[in-house]
Amino acid sequence: MVLQSLIIHLKRPLATSYALALVLTLPLMMLMLGSVRQGLLAMVPSGLPIIVGLGYMGWTGIRLNLPTLLCGGIIIGLRWTTPSTS
Repeated sequence: MVLQSLIIHLKRPLATSYALALVLTLPLMMLMLGSVRQGLLAMVPSGLPIIVGLGYMGWTGIRLNLPTLLCGGIIIGLRWTTPSTS
């Protein structure tokens, strides 16, 4: 019961943090890459895994719990800490 209440209270702040990460990162990418188009394209590798992961969980009926709620943050962290191969 306590865990379920915690999950309900964590959903909104996590959604807010994803949106805030997008809002703060997108202008920086546009500025660094020199164009709006390239900045938007650079955000695809960050957002796509989260969209696919949460979409898969919804499609297969996986319930949101504490570990699954934290998956998006972990994915973002792995994306930005993984060295580029190019």
